[in-house]
Amino acid sequence: MTAAPAGRSRICIVDDEALQLRNLAAMLDAEHEVLVAGDGLDAIDLVRRELPDLVLLDLEMPGLGGLAVCRALKADPLTAALPVVILTVRSDEAAELAGLAAGASDFITKPPRAAIVRARVRNLVRLKQQSEQLRRAALADAATIECLRQTEQALRSSEAQLALALRGAGLVRWDWRSDSRAVRLGAGWPELLGLEADTLTAKAALALVHPQDLTDLQARLAALMRGDTPVLECEFRLRHAQGHWVWIEGLGKVMAAAGDDGVTTMVGTLRDISQRRRLRDEGAQLLGRIEALIRESVSGAPAAEAQPDAVASLTRREREILGLVGAGLSSRDIGAQLHLSVNTVVTHRRNLMVKLDLRSTADLTRFAVHNDLVPAAPPQTHGKR
Repeated sequence: MTAAPAGRSRICIVDDEALQLRNLAAMLDAEHEVLVAGDGLDAIDLVRRELPDLVLLDLEMPGLGGLAVCRALKADPLTAALPVVILTVRSDEAAELAGLAAGASDFITKPPRAAIVRARVRNLVRLKQQSEQLRRAALADAATIECLRQTEQALRSSEAQLALALRGAGLVRWDWRSDSRAVRLGAGWPELLGLEADTLTAKAALALVHPQDLTDLQARLAALMRGDTPVLECEFRLRHAQGHWVWIEGLGKVMAAAGDDGVTTMVGTLRDISQRRRLRDEGAQLLGRIEALIRESVSGAPAAEAQPDAVASLTRREREILGLVGAGLSSRDIGAQLHLSVNTVVTHRRNLMVKLDLRSTADLTRFAVHNDLVPAAPPQTHGKR
């Protein structure tokens, strides 16, 4: 017998007759690698050590007979799945039943015919290999399913922890995909704007933005999509379900640029900064008034007295601008408030100083305050976005 090429199945032949061993080996070694054992004990050791694909076992041997060998192999978890074919000169029903009870897969009557031996061995080896493939596939599927289940649980746990952390920080998560063109909003969205829907089309989402902030927001989003800026960071107003405006700080980042599938994904957060904006605006107005008082104290100039005739000579636009100057707004904020260019506001301020014979912004502020031209409600400012 020659060594079997890699990939061939291995057959263990067990018989106490040397001639029978040679004949069976000659029938099988063209297709299989053949291992031989001359008695039952040697057979058990050989099978446990080499783990062949099939055992061809003589029923009647001195010492440990075929049925005892078969039972021993089937009792061992390492060899229990190996098919065992029993060779016997007996053809009675009792012998077959005893063999089946011991765990045999098939019987071949002596003297064996080569074609029958090859066919039965080939079929049983094929069944054994298919069974092994199914078992490995089942184990792989079970491992894959378990891995997917653990991954899903880990993702759910991570998402829950992230949602809890975001909610604690007053942040609402959002994400957008170019294929669906929909904005998905996380926990906290209903409390932010009083809206129940947690998925909006891009058009519906932009419809919530204040008209004065929309152009700037769209420009920043476009720059982010082009890769001109690494992150989105801006402040804008969104309309609440009850009709008022909520100042929002929006952050965002492109997480997956358009690849082979052409899909772009953006994620980010939203935060209500209305109170922060209000405090900042009130602080700016207070600072403006303090600066005016300091200038007045340093210059020694008296507070501007009420000048009924001068006030009466002002146009409505001049009164608006003068009142906003007195409220501490910059020319840029006044322009945004009144929908005027900064140059136009600057021109109005210069004309007011000439018309009222005033020398500085501090004088304009004092004039507005003493003539009750400052609006009662703090006006909204745009600041840096």
